[in-house]
Amino acid sequence: MKLTGFILLFFGVVPVSLQAQYFFTGEVRDPHGDRLENVSIVIKSTGYTRKTGIYGDFRILSDKMEDTLTFLMDGYQPYSTAISTTGFLQVNLRTVALRDPFRNRRLSYISPPAATPPAGSSALVENPFIPQTSAISIPGSINRSSYNIVNRFLDMGFRVPPDAIKIEEMLNYFNFYYEEPNNKDLFHCSSDLFSCPWNPAHKLLCLDICARKSDTEKDPASSLVFLIDASGSMDMPNKLPLLKSAFHLMVKNLRDKDIVSIVVYGRNTGVLLEGAPGSEKDAILRAIEGIRPDGPTPGETGIRLAYEVARQQFIPEGNNKVIVVTDGNLNEGISTENELASFIDEKSQAGIHLSCMSLGMHNAKNCDLAPLAEAGKGNFANIEEEEDAEKWLMSEGTPVKQAVAENMCITTTFNQALVKEYRLLGFENKSNVLADTAIRLEGSMIGSAHSVRALFELAPKEDSTGADTIADVRINYCLPGQKALKTMIYHCENNPLAFDKADNNARKAACIAMLGLKMKGSGYTAQLSWTEIERMVKKTFTGNYYMDREYVALMAKAKRIYENKKGTP
Repeated sequence: MKLTGFILLFFGVVPVSLQAQYFFTGEVRDPHGDRLENVSIVIKSTGYTRKTGIYGDFRILSDKMEDTLTFLMDGYQPYSTAISTTGFLQVNLRTVALRDPFRNRRLSYISPPAATPPAGSSALVENPFIPQTSAISIPGSINRSSYNIVNRFLDMGFRVPPDAIKIEEMLNYFNFYYEEPNNKDLFHCSSDLFSCPWNPAHKLLCLDICARKSDTEKDPASSLVFLIDASGSMDMPNKLPLLKSAFHLMVKNLRDKDIVSIVVYGRNTGVLLEGAPGSEKDAILRAIEGIRPDGPTPGETGIRLAYEVARQQFIPEGNNKVIVVTDGNLNEGISTENELASFIDEKSQAGIHLSCMSLGMHNAKNCDLAPLAEAGKGNFANIEEEEDAEKWLMSEGTPVKQAVAENMCITTTFNQALVKEYRLLGFENKSNVLADTAIRLEGSMIGSAHSVRALFELAPKEDSTGADTIADVRINYCLPGQKALKTMIYHCENNPLAFDKADNNARKAACIAMLGLKMKGSGYTAQLSWTEIERMVKKTFTGNYYMDREYVALMAKAKRIYENKKGTP
Protein backbone atom coordinates (compact mmCIF):
# COMPACT_ATOMS: atom_id res chain seq x y z
CA MET A 1 0.00 0.00 0.00
CA LYS A 2 1.35 3.41 -0.91
CA LEU A 3 1.64 5.98 1.81
CA THR A 4 1.16 9.67 1.17
CA GLY A 5 3.44 12.32 2.55
CA PHE A 6 2.44 14.68 5.28
CA ILE A 7 3.76 18.02 6.39
CA LEU A 8 4.04 20.10 9.50
CA LEU A 9 3.87 23.78 8.69
CA PHE A 10 4.78 26.23 11.38
CA PHE A 11 5.49 29.93 11.42
CA GLY A 12 8.31 31.83 12.99
CA VAL A 13 11.30 31.84 10.63
CA VAL A 14 11.33 35.26 9.06
CA PRO A 15 12.66 35.27 5.50
CA VAL A 16 15.17 37.84 4.38
CA SER A 17 13.38 40.17 1.98
CA LEU A 18 15.29 42.62 -0.17
CA GLN A 19 14.15 44.17 -3.45
CA ALA A 20 11.26 41.72 -3.90
CA GLN A 21 13.46 38.68 -3.22
CA TYR A 22 12.11 36.02 -0.91
CA PHE A 23 13.20 32.64 0.43
CA PHE A 24 11.30 29.38 0.82
CA THR A 25 12.89 27.45 3.68
CA GLY A 26 12.34 24.08 5.29
CA GLU A 27 13.65 20.55 5.71
CA VAL A 28 12.80 17.03 4.57
CA ARG A 29 12.93 13.87 6.69
CA ASP A 30 12.17 10.18 6.25
CA PRO A 31 9.77 8.10 8.42
CA HIS A 32 12.55 7.47 10.96
CA GLY A 33 13.12 11.19 11.44
CA ASP A 34 16.45 11.20 9.60
CA ARG A 35 17.11 14.14 7.30
CA LEU A 36 17.02 13.30 3.59
CA GLU A 37 19.82 14.62 1.40
CA ASN A 38 19.48 15.24 -2.38
CA VAL A 39 15.68 15.22 -2.47
CA SER A 40 14.59 16.87 -5.74
CA ILE A 41 12.36 19.92 -5.23
CA VAL A 42 10.42 21.06 -8.32
CA ILE A 43 9.26 24.69 -8.19
CA LYS A 44 5.89 24.99 -9.94
CA SER A 45 6.15 28.64 -11.05
CA THR A 46 9.50 28.20 -12.83
CA GLY A 47 9.87 24.47 -13.40
CA TYR A 48 13.35 24.66 -11.88
CA THR A 49 14.62 21.84 -9.68
CA ARG A 50 16.60 22.27 -6.48
CA LYS A 51 18.10 19.70 -4.06
CA THR A 52 18.03 19.40 -0.29
CA GLY A 53 21.39 19.76 1.45
CA ILE A 54 23.28 17.24 3.55
CA TYR A 55 21.08 18.11 6.55
CA GLY A 56 17.88 17.75 4.53
CA ASP A 57 17.43 21.52 4.49
CA PHE A 58 16.51 23.78 1.62
CA ARG A 59 16.54 27.52 1.05
CA ILE A 60 15.14 28.59 -2.32
CA LEU A 61 15.36 32.14 -3.65
CA SER A 62 12.17 33.36 -5.33
CA ASP A 63 10.54 36.57 -6.51
CA LYS A 64 7.19 35.27 -5.23
CA MET A 65 5.84 35.13 -1.69
CA GLU A 66 3.87 31.93 -2.42
CA ASP A 67 4.42 28.94 -4.67
CA THR A 68 3.98 25.17 -4.90
CA LEU A 69 6.79 22.67 -4.35
CA THR A 70 6.92 18.99 -5.31
CA PHE A 71 9.33 16.67 -3.47
CA LEU A 72 10.69 13.64 -5.37
CA MET A 73 13.04 10.84 -4.33
CA ASP A 74 13.38 7.19 -5.31
CA GLY A 75 11.72 4.90 -2.78
CA TYR A 76 9.43 7.63 -1.42
CA GLN A 77 5.94 8.77 -2.33
CA PRO A 78 6.02 12.07 -4.31
CA TYR A 79 4.49 14.96 -2.42
CA SER A 80 3.29 18.42 -3.47
CA THR A 81 2.32 21.29 -1.24
CA ALA A 82 1.83 25.04 -1.23
CA ILE A 83 4.52 27.07 0.51
CA SER A 84 4.79 30.64 1.74
CA THR A 85 7.82 32.75 2.60
CA THR A 86 6.26 33.49 6.00
CA GLY A 87 6.74 29.91 7.20
CA PHE A 88 9.30 27.14 7.67
CA LEU A 89 8.14 23.92 5.98
CA GLN A 90 8.84 20.54 7.51
CA VAL A 91 8.14 17.66 5.14
CA ASN A 92 8.07 14.01 6.20
CA LEU A 93 8.18 11.74 3.16
CA ARG A 94 6.69 8.28 3.48
CA THR A 95 8.26 5.21 1.91
CA VAL A 96 6.46 3.46 -0.93
CA ALA A 97 6.64 0.14 0.96
CA LEU A 98 6.88 -0.46 4.69
CA ARG A 99 10.31 -1.94 5.20
CA ASP A 100 13.54 -1.03 6.95
CA PRO A 101 16.27 -1.05 4.28
CA PHE A 102 18.97 -0.48 6.92
CA ARG A 103 18.02 -3.31 9.27
CA ASN A 104 20.71 -5.71 8.10
CA ARG A 105 23.33 -2.96 8.40
CA ARG A 106 22.34 -1.69 11.84
CA LEU A 107 24.76 -2.38 14.64
CA SER A 108 21.77 -2.44 16.96
CA TYR A 109 18.11 -2.66 16.19
CA ILE A 110 14.99 -1.69 18.15
CA SER A 111 11.78 -3.02 16.70
CA PRO A 112 9.37 -0.36 15.39
CA PRO A 113 5.79 -0.17 16.69
CA ALA A 114 3.24 -2.47 15.15
CA ALA A 115 1.24 0.43 13.75
CA THR A 116 2.48 3.33 11.65
CA PRO A 117 2.61 6.47 13.81
CA PRO A 118 -0.07 9.02 12.98
CA ALA A 119 0.75 12.17 11.05
CA GLY A 120 2.43 14.73 13.26
CA SER A 121 3.82 12.25 15.77
CA SER A 122 7.44 11.33 16.38
CA ALA A 123 8.92 8.88 13.89
CA LEU A 124 11.64 7.80 16.32
CA VAL A 125 10.87 4.89 18.60
CA GLU A 126 11.92 5.57 22.19
CA ASN A 127 14.40 3.01 23.49
CA PRO A 128 12.62 0.38 25.62
CA PHE A 129 14.07 -1.52 28.59
CA ILE A 130 16.17 -4.52 27.59
CA PRO A 131 17.47 -7.47 29.66
CA GLN A 132 20.66 -7.05 31.65
CA THR A 133 22.20 -9.98 29.75
CA SER A 134 22.72 -7.70 26.74
CA ALA A 135 25.72 -5.44 26.21
CA ILE A 136 25.14 -2.03 24.69
CA SER A 137 27.66 0.26 23.05
CA ILE A 138 27.76 3.88 22.02
CA PRO A 139 30.13 5.75 19.68
CA GLY A 140 32.94 7.82 21.06
CA SER A 141 32.04 10.78 18.84
CA ILE A 142 28.60 12.38 19.26
CA ASN A 143 27.17 15.46 17.58
CA ARG A 144 25.57 18.13 19.76
CA SER A 145 23.47 20.24 17.38
CA SER A 146 20.08 19.28 18.84
CA TYR A 147 20.43 21.68 21.77
CA ASN A 148 20.68 24.69 19.44
CA ILE A 149 17.74 23.47 17.36
CA VAL A 150 15.59 23.04 20.48
CA ASN A 151 16.59 26.52 21.67
CA ARG A 152 15.75 27.98 18.27
CA PHE A 153 12.20 26.61 18.25
CA LEU A 154 11.52 27.72 21.81
CA ASP A 155 12.87 31.21 21.06
CA MET A 156 10.30 31.46 18.27
CA GLY A 157 7.55 30.42 20.69
CA PHE A 158 6.91 27.00 19.14
CA ARG A 159 6.90 23.45 20.40
CA VAL A 160 9.87 21.46 19.17
CA PRO A 161 9.19 18.63 16.68
CA PRO A 162 9.80 15.46 18.76
CA ASP A 163 12.29 14.04 16.26
CA ALA A 164 14.48 17.14 16.63
CA ILE A 165 14.91 16.48 20.36
CA LYS A 166 17.89 14.14 20.67
CA ILE A 167 18.74 13.41 24.28
CA GLU A 168 22.32 12.30 23.63
CA GLU A 169 23.11 15.53 21.75
CA MET A 170 21.60 17.71 24.48
CA LEU A 171 23.57 15.84 27.17
CA ASN A 172 26.83 16.29 25.31
CA TYR A 173 26.36 19.96 24.46
CA PHE A 174 27.28 21.10 27.95
CA ASN A 175 30.88 21.33 29.11
CA PHE A 176 30.68 21.10 32.89
CA TYR A 177 32.11 17.64 33.48
CA TYR A 178 35.56 17.51 31.86
CA GLU A 179 38.27 15.91 34.01
CA GLU A 180 41.89 15.45 32.98
CA PRO A 181 43.07 11.80 32.89
CA ASN A 182 45.51 10.70 35.57
CA ASN A 183 49.12 9.70 34.95
CA LYS A 184 49.61 8.35 31.44
CA ASP A 185 46.01 7.24 30.83
CA LEU A 186 44.49 8.41 27.58
CA PHE A 187 40.98 8.62 29.08
CA HIS A 188 39.45 9.58 32.41
CA CYS A 189 36.32 7.62 33.33
CA SER A 190 33.84 8.37 36.08
CA SER A 191 30.30 7.30 36.93
CA ASP A 192 27.48 8.28 39.26
CA LEU A 193 24.62 6.05 40.42
CA PHE A 194 21.57 7.75 41.92
CA SER A 195 17.78 7.70 42.17
CA CYS A 196 15.85 8.40 38.98
CA PRO A 197 13.80 11.61 39.46
CA TRP A 198 10.93 10.48 37.21
CA ASN A 199 10.76 6.95 38.67
CA PRO A 200 12.05 6.57 42.28
CA ALA A 201 12.02 2.77 41.93
CA HIS A 202 14.71 3.05 39.26
CA LYS A 203 18.31 4.25 39.25
CA LEU A 204 20.25 6.40 36.79
CA LEU A 205 23.82 5.59 35.85
CA CYS A 206 25.67 8.63 34.48
CA LEU A 207 28.88 7.73 32.64
CA ASP A 208 31.51 10.35 31.72
CA ILE A 209 34.60 9.69 29.59
CA CYS A 210 37.17 12.43 28.88
CA ALA A 211 40.17 12.30 26.53
CA ARG A 212 43.56 13.74 27.42
CA LYS A 213 44.52 17.23 26.27
CA SER A 214 47.47 17.63 23.92
CA ASP A 215 50.54 19.25 25.45
CA THR A 216 50.91 22.56 23.59
CA GLU A 217 52.32 24.89 26.23
CA LYS A 218 55.61 25.30 24.34
CA ASP A 219 53.84 26.44 21.16
CA PRO A 220 53.43 30.18 20.43
CA ALA A 221 50.37 31.99 21.79
CA SER A 222 47.44 32.62 19.45
CA SER A 223 45.42 35.78 18.86
CA LEU A 224 42.27 34.66 17.07
CA VAL A 225 39.69 37.06 15.65
CA PHE A 226 36.55 35.27 14.50
CA LEU A 227 34.57 37.20 11.91
CA ILE A 228 31.16 35.54 11.97
CA ASP A 229 28.39 36.10 9.45
CA ALA A 230 25.25 36.88 11.48
CA SER A 231 23.00 37.67 8.51
CA GLY A 232 19.54 36.14 8.14
CA SER A 233 20.72 33.39 5.79
CA MET A 234 22.79 31.84 8.61
CA ASP A 235 19.57 30.84 10.42
CA MET A 236 19.69 27.22 9.21
CA PRO A 237 20.54 24.05 11.20
CA ASN A 238 23.75 23.38 9.23
CA LYS A 239 25.05 26.93 9.57
CA LEU A 240 25.17 29.05 12.74
CA PRO A 241 23.86 26.27 15.08
CA LEU A 242 26.51 23.92 13.67
CA LEU A 243 29.21 26.52 14.32
CA LYS A 244 28.07 27.04 17.90
CA SER A 245 28.22 23.30 18.60
CA ALA A 246 31.65 22.89 17.01
CA PHE A 247 33.07 25.92 18.83
CA HIS A 248 32.99 24.20 22.23
CA LEU A 249 35.85 21.76 21.63
CA MET A 250 38.19 24.48 20.39
CA VAL A 251 37.40 26.68 23.39
CA LYS A 252 38.02 23.75 25.72
CA ASN A 253 41.57 23.51 24.33
CA LEU A 254 42.48 27.19 24.59
CA ARG A 255 45.46 27.97 26.82
CA ASP A 256 45.61 30.89 29.21
CA LYS A 257 48.05 32.71 26.94
CA ASP A 258 45.71 32.51 23.90
CA ILE A 259 43.29 35.37 23.27
CA VAL A 260 39.99 35.36 21.36
CA SER A 261 37.98 38.16 19.78
CA ILE A 262 34.61 37.86 18.03
CA VAL A 263 33.30 40.28 15.39
CA VAL A 264 29.87 39.81 13.79
CA TYR A 265 28.39 41.31 10.67
CA GLY A 266 24.72 41.34 9.73
CA ARG A 267 21.96 43.79 10.60
CA ASN A 268 24.21 44.92 13.45
CA THR A 269 27.95 44.83 12.80
CA GLY A 270 30.27 45.14 15.75
CA VAL A 271 32.70 43.60 18.23
CA LEU A 272 31.08 41.11 20.61
CA LEU A 273 34.28 40.14 22.39
CA GLU A 274 37.76 41.61 22.32
CA GLY A 275 40.96 40.10 23.67
CA ALA A 276 39.44 37.51 26.03
CA PRO A 277 42.18 35.20 27.39
CA GLY A 278 41.79 31.44 27.01
CA SER A 279 41.18 31.16 30.75
CA GLU A 280 37.85 33.00 30.31
CA LYS A 281 36.12 30.15 28.52
CA ASP A 282 32.77 31.10 30.05
CA ALA A 283 32.89 34.58 28.48
CA ILE A 284 33.97 33.22 25.08
CA LEU A 285 31.18 30.65 24.92
CA ARG A 286 28.63 33.17 26.19
CA ALA A 287 29.56 35.50 23.32
CA ILE A 288 29.24 32.83 20.61
CA GLU A 289 25.97 31.52 22.05
CA GLY A 290 24.51 35.04 22.06
CA ILE A 291 24.76 35.52 18.30
CA ARG A 292 21.33 35.78 16.63
CA PRO A 293 21.19 35.91 12.80
CA ASP A 294 19.31 38.75 11.11
CA GLY A 295 19.63 41.21 8.24
CA PRO A 296 21.90 41.57 5.15
CA THR A 297 25.60 40.70 4.70
CA PRO A 298 27.84 43.81 4.85
CA GLY A 299 31.10 42.02 4.03
CA GLU A 300 33.47 44.98 3.69
CA THR A 301 32.46 46.58 7.00
CA GLY A 302 32.93 43.31 8.86
CA ILE A 303 36.31 42.35 7.47
CA ARG A 304 37.85 45.79 7.96
CA LEU A 305 36.62 45.83 11.56
CA ALA A 306 38.02 42.33 12.15
CA TYR A 307 41.47 43.35 10.91
CA GLU A 308 41.42 46.44 13.11
CA VAL A 309 40.70 44.25 16.14
CA ALA A 310 43.48 41.84 15.05
CA ARG A 311 45.92 44.78 14.84
CA GLN A 312 45.04 45.91 18.35
CA GLN A 313 45.34 42.36 19.75
CA PHE A 314 48.51 41.46 17.82
CA ILE A 315 50.94 39.10 19.59
CA PRO A 316 54.55 39.48 18.40
CA GLU A 317 55.89 36.11 17.15
CA GLY A 318 52.47 34.61 17.85
CA ASN A 319 49.79 32.96 15.73
CA ASN A 320 47.75 36.00 14.62
CA LYS A 321 44.76 35.11 12.53
CA VAL A 322 41.38 36.33 11.29
CA ILE A 323 38.99 33.40 10.81
CA VAL A 324 35.96 34.13 8.63
CA VAL A 325 32.84 31.97 9.05
CA THR A 326 30.06 32.60 6.52
CA ASP A 327 27.62 30.93 4.12
CA GLY A 328 28.33 33.44 1.35
CA ASN A 329 30.98 35.66 -0.18
CA LEU A 330 32.75 38.66 1.33
CA ASN A 331 32.80 41.04 -1.62
CA GLU A 332 29.64 43.01 -0.76
CA GLY A 333 30.78 46.62 -0.46
CA ILE A 334 34.20 45.94 -2.04
CA SER A 335 34.59 47.49 -5.49
CA THR A 336 36.47 44.50 -6.93
CA GLU A 337 37.64 41.10 -5.77
CA ASN A 338 41.22 42.12 -6.61
CA GLU A 339 40.91 45.07 -4.24
CA LEU A 340 39.80 42.81 -1.39
CA ALA A 341 42.54 40.26 -2.15
CA SER A 342 45.15 43.03 -2.18
CA PHE A 343 43.87 44.31 1.14
CA ILE A 344 44.10 40.82 2.70
CA ASP A 345 47.55 40.20 1.20
CA GLU A 346 48.81 43.46 2.69
CA LYS A 347 47.61 42.37 6.14
CA SER A 348 49.22 38.95 5.78
CA GLN A 349 52.55 40.62 5.03
CA ALA A 350 52.16 42.33 8.42
CA GLY A 351 51.73 38.96 10.12
CA ILE A 352 47.91 38.69 10.31
CA HIS A 353 46.74 35.70 8.26
CA LEU A 354 43.23 34.88 7.04
CA SER A 355 41.40 31.55 6.94
CA CYS A 356 37.82 31.04 5.73
CA MET A 357 35.13 28.50 6.61
CA SER A 358 32.01 28.30 4.48
CA LEU A 359 28.92 26.66 5.96
CA GLY A 360 26.25 24.89 3.92
CA MET A 361 27.49 26.20 0.56
CA HIS A 362 26.61 23.50 -1.96
CA ASN A 363 28.14 25.58 -4.78
CA ALA A 364 31.46 26.16 -3.02
CA LYS A 365 33.28 25.99 -6.35
CA ASN A 366 31.84 29.40 -7.22
CA CYS A 367 32.80 30.85 -3.83
CA ASP A 368 35.37 33.64 -3.61
CA LEU A 369 36.56 32.59 -0.13
CA ALA A 370 39.23 30.14 -1.31
CA PRO A 371 41.32 32.73 -3.22
CA LEU A 372 40.89 35.16 -0.32
CA ALA A 373 42.27 32.56 2.09
CA GLU A 374 45.16 31.99 -0.31
CA ALA A 375 45.85 35.73 -0.35
CA GLY A 376 45.79 35.70 3.44
CA LYS A 377 48.23 32.75 3.59
CA GLY A 378 45.57 30.72 5.38
CA ASN A 379 43.23 27.83 4.66
CA PHE A 380 39.74 27.37 3.23
CA ALA A 381 37.17 24.68 4.04
CA ASN A 382 33.57 24.07 3.03
CA ILE A 383 31.90 22.46 6.05
CA GLU A 384 28.70 20.41 6.20
CA GLU A 385 29.24 18.25 9.31
CA GLU A 386 29.85 19.19 12.94
CA GLU A 387 32.81 16.81 13.31
CA ASP A 388 34.51 18.38 10.28
CA ALA A 389 33.93 21.84 11.75
CA GLU A 390 35.51 20.72 15.04
CA LYS A 391 38.59 19.39 13.25
CA TRP A 392 39.00 22.53 11.18
CA LEU A 393 38.56 24.95 14.09
CA MET A 394 41.02 22.94 16.17
CA SER A 395 43.65 23.07 13.42
CA GLU A 396 43.11 26.78 12.76
CA GLY A 397 42.49 28.04 16.26
CA THR A 398 44.86 26.09 18.50
CA PRO A 399 48.14 24.26 17.92
CA VAL A 400 46.76 20.92 19.18
CA LYS A 401 47.08 17.65 17.37
CA GLN A 402 44.14 16.65 15.21
CA ALA A 403 43.37 13.52 17.21
CA VAL A 404 44.39 11.68 20.35
CA ALA A 405 42.44 8.53 19.37
CA GLU A 406 40.41 7.10 16.50
CA ASN A 407 37.66 4.50 16.01
CA MET A 408 36.52 4.79 19.62
CA CYS A 409 33.63 2.66 20.88
CA ILE A 410 32.31 2.46 24.46
CA THR A 411 30.62 -0.79 25.51
CA THR A 412 28.74 -1.19 28.79
CA THR A 413 27.82 -4.56 30.33
CA PHE A 414 25.60 -4.62 33.42
CA ASN A 415 25.89 -6.90 36.45
CA GLN A 416 23.17 -9.56 36.15
CA ALA A 417 22.99 -9.95 39.94
CA LEU A 418 22.04 -6.28 40.42
CA VAL A 419 20.21 -5.12 37.31
CA LYS A 420 16.97 -6.59 36.03
CA GLU A 421 16.76 -4.46 32.90
CA TYR A 422 17.98 -1.10 31.61
CA ARG A 423 17.62 1.38 28.79
CA LEU A 424 19.95 3.89 27.17
CA LEU A 425 18.58 7.44 26.96
CA GLY A 426 18.85 8.81 23.45
CA PHE A 427 20.28 7.19 20.28
CA GLU A 428 16.78 6.06 19.24
CA ASN A 429 16.87 3.55 16.36
CA LYS A 430 20.27 4.71 15.18
CA SER A 431 22.98 2.56 13.62
CA ASN A 432 25.56 4.06 15.99
CA VAL A 433 24.00 2.32 19.00
CA LEU A 434 25.93 -0.91 18.89
CA ALA A 435 24.87 -4.29 20.17
CA ASP A 436 27.88 -6.34 19.14
CA THR A 437 30.86 -5.62 21.38
CA ALA A 438 33.22 -6.94 18.71
CA ILE A 439 32.24 -4.19 16.28
CA ARG A 440 33.85 -0.78 16.44
CA LEU A 441 33.04 2.43 14.62
CA GLU A 442 35.21 3.39 11.67
CA GLY A 443 36.43 6.91 11.15
CA SER A 444 35.41 8.71 14.35
CA MET A 445 38.11 11.16 15.42
CA ILE A 446 38.58 11.80 19.14
CA GLY A 447 40.18 15.21 19.56
CA SER A 448 42.15 16.72 22.41
CA ALA A 449 39.94 17.23 25.53
CA HIS A 450 37.04 15.42 23.87
CA SER A 451 34.35 14.23 26.27
CA VAL A 452 31.39 11.85 26.03
CA ARG A 453 28.46 11.48 28.41
CA ALA A 454 25.87 8.68 28.48
CA LEU A 455 22.87 8.16 30.75
CA PHE A 456 21.24 4.81 31.53
CA GLU A 457 17.99 4.15 33.39
CA LEU A 458 18.19 0.92 35.43
CA ALA A 459 15.50 -1.28 36.93
CA PRO A 460 17.37 -2.88 39.87
CA LYS A 461 16.68 -6.28 41.32
CA GLU A 462 15.25 -6.45 44.84
CA ASP A 463 18.63 -7.18 46.37
CA SER A 464 20.98 -4.79 44.57
CA THR A 465 23.59 -4.30 47.26
CA GLY A 466 25.59 -7.50 47.03
CA ALA A 467 28.41 -6.44 44.70
CA ASP A 468 30.94 -3.64 44.39
CA THR A 469 30.45 -3.12 40.65
CA ILE A 470 27.15 -2.46 38.86
CA ALA A 471 28.58 -2.25 35.33
CA ASP A 472 31.80 -2.77 33.39
CA VAL A 473 32.78 -0.29 30.68
CA ARG A 474 35.12 -1.31 27.87
CA ILE A 475 36.66 1.46 25.74
CA ASN A 476 38.02 0.21 22.42
CA TYR A 477 40.12 2.65 20.38
CA CYS A 478 43.09 3.04 18.09
CA LEU A 479 45.94 5.49 18.38
CA PRO A 480 46.03 8.01 15.50
CA GLY A 481 47.27 6.43 12.29
CA GLN A 482 47.45 2.93 13.81
CA LYS A 483 45.24 -0.10 13.21
CA ALA A 484 45.96 -2.03 16.41
CA LEU A 485 42.94 -2.06 18.71
CA LYS A 486 43.60 -0.96 22.29
CA THR A 487 41.29 -1.46 25.26
CA MET A 488 40.70 0.28 28.56
CA ILE A 489 38.41 -1.17 31.26
CA TYR A 490 36.50 0.84 33.84
CA HIS A 491 34.31 -0.54 36.65
CA CYS A 492 31.25 1.51 37.72
CA GLU A 493 30.86 1.39 41.49
CA ASN A 494 27.63 0.12 43.02
CA ASN A 495 27.23 3.01 45.43
CA PRO A 496 23.71 4.40 44.88
CA LEU A 497 22.78 7.79 46.29
CA ALA A 498 19.57 9.73 46.65
CA PHE A 499 19.02 12.25 43.85
CA ASP A 500 19.63 15.23 46.13
CA LYS A 501 22.92 13.70 47.36
CA ALA A 502 24.33 12.90 43.93
CA ASP A 503 27.07 14.90 42.24
CA ASN A 504 25.70 18.17 40.88
CA ASN A 505 26.95 17.52 37.35
CA ALA A 506 25.18 14.15 37.28
CA ARG A 507 21.97 15.79 38.51
CA LYS A 508 22.30 18.35 35.74
CA ALA A 509 22.49 15.51 33.22
CA ALA A 510 19.31 14.00 34.66
CA CYS A 511 17.49 17.34 34.43
CA ILE A 512 18.58 17.83 30.80
CA ALA A 513 17.34 14.37 29.88
CA MET A 514 14.11 14.88 31.85
CA LEU A 515 13.26 18.10 30.00
CA GLY A 516 14.01 16.46 26.65
CA LEU A 517 11.82 13.46 27.48
CA LYS A 518 8.99 15.73 28.63
CA MET A 519 9.07 17.80 25.42
CA LYS A 520 9.11 14.59 23.35
CA GLY A 521 5.96 13.41 25.13
CA SER A 522 7.68 10.37 26.60
CA GLY A 523 5.51 8.03 28.62
CA TYR A 524 8.36 7.65 31.10
CA THR A 525 7.96 11.23 32.34
CA ALA A 526 4.18 11.62 31.83
CA GLN A 527 3.48 11.60 35.60
CA LEU A 528 5.73 14.63 36.20
CA SER A 529 4.22 18.11 35.91
CA TRP A 530 6.05 20.99 34.28
CA THR A 531 6.11 22.73 37.65
CA GLU A 532 7.86 19.76 39.30
CA ILE A 533 10.48 19.63 36.55
CA GLU A 534 11.07 23.37 36.73
CA ARG A 535 11.51 23.14 40.52
CA MET A 536 14.20 20.47 40.11
CA VAL A 537 15.94 22.43 37.34
CA LYS A 538 16.11 25.64 39.39
CA LYS A 539 17.43 23.74 42.40
CA THR A 540 20.12 22.00 40.32
CA PHE A 541 21.32 24.74 37.94
CA THR A 542 22.36 27.26 40.57
CA GLY A 543 25.97 28.05 39.62
CA ASN A 544 27.48 31.13 38.04
CA TYR A 545 28.36 29.25 34.86
CA TYR A 546 26.47 31.01 32.07
CA MET A 547 25.05 27.72 30.77
CA ASP A 548 23.32 27.27 34.13
CA ARG A 549 21.42 30.51 33.61
CA GLU A 550 20.73 29.67 29.98
CA TYR A 551 19.31 26.28 30.88
CA VAL A 552 17.00 27.74 33.53
CA ALA A 553 15.77 30.21 30.89
CA LEU A 554 15.30 27.34 28.40
CA MET A 555 13.25 25.48 30.99
CA ALA A 556 11.03 28.53 31.57
CA LYS A 557 10.36 28.92 27.84
CA ALA A 558 9.47 25.25 27.45
CA LYS A 559 7.13 25.30 30.45
CA ARG A 560 5.32 28.39 29.16
CA ILE A 561 4.88 27.00 25.64
CA TYR A 562 3.95 23.40 26.50
CA GLU A 563 1.74 24.17 29.52
CA ASN A 564 -0.33 26.67 27.56
CA LYS A 565 -0.68 24.19 24.70
CA LYS A 566 0.50 26.87 22.29
CA GLY A 567 3.04 26.89 19.55
CA THR A 568 2.19 23.50 18.07
CA PRO A 569 3.76 23.46 14.61
